[in-house]
Amino acid sequence: MSITIVGIDKVNKTLFDLANMLSSEQMYDVLWDAGTVLRRHCRQMCQQVVYSTPESKNYKRTGYLKEAIYVQIKGKYDRDEMQARGYALAEATYPGKGSNPQTYKMVRFTPHTAKKSVRVTAAARYADYVEYGTGHMPARPFMRAGAAAGHRDVMSTIENGIKHITDNLNKGRARHTYRDKTTGKFAKRPV
Repeated sequence: MSITIVGIDKVNKTLFDLANMLSSEQMYDVLWDAGTVLRRHCRQMCQQVVYSTPESKNYKRTGYLKEAIYVQIKGKYDRDEMQARGYALAEATYPGKGSNPQTYKMVRFTPHTAKKSVRVTAAARYADYVEYGTGHMPARPFMRAGAAAGHRDVMSTIENGIKHITDNLNKGRARHTYRDKTTGKFAKRPV
């Protein structure tokens, strides 16, 4: 009795492609999408947990805390864009106020070098005080609560992204992309 396996080369190639998928440029797209979903949930939780509490008599809310949440994967982030958007909200609320540049400043930037993960950061200087509380105010955990609330959506985004990649592998249509090192954006590889 003998067994003949037909098409083993194609199976091996598909398995090889699948094994390398986690370090492919396509996975960066999936991770980025998961990060933006998580950020959306953290912002929603910030609105519910932080901005729904009574405002101080001495302070108008600017929206900076919520807006200054940024997404980061290896080699790509939207920190500068979120800082600009958040600062514009602060300037609109407190036009020309001399303390704006110090108050509405982000924490120090730390590059994210892990290949297979995404980082979502609440970068407002006072985000930790809001998240964990102080001796003068209770904790209002918008990041941890947002991550918990968005867990299912984030996992679904990752699963759907991987399914899309594997479907393309199975059909022999693996999409090849590259990341432009100057812009950090993804694009199809030029022919």
